[in-house]
Amino acid sequence: MESRLTDPIKPAARRFSVDEYYRMAEAGILRRGVKKHPTPGDIYLVVEVSDTTLAYDSGDKLRAYERGGIKEYWIVDLVSKAVRIHRLKEGRYKATSQRHSKISPEHFPDVAVDLGELF
Repeated sequence: MESRLTDPIKPAARRFSVDEYYRMAEAGILRRGVKKHPTPGDIYLVVEVSDTTLAYDSGDKLRAYERGGIKEYWIVDLVSKAVRIHRLKEGRYKATSQRHSKISPEHFPDVAVDLGELF
């Protein structure tokens, strides 16, 4: 099942192709009080749940999010039962992978996901 949002994330200060807009159109945790269409500056976290789309999610989509300034991008890899965490530092993603620990979004440290329970 593939889902698309009708109004993708609007990037700030850069024009994206239609394909890149769709790649960036995933749900994110938004800054409170946002009343306009979200831009990457409004989004704290994007999460992809991936089984058959891992190559796309960790390739083209990851690069689009990185170029667009998405602060944090998680890929939940259902096949290897791991979460690939990408955090934007100085314009580039720094990546880690977790399998059994508790993880938290960088901007929401009080929110924990227990991967032992997830997988």
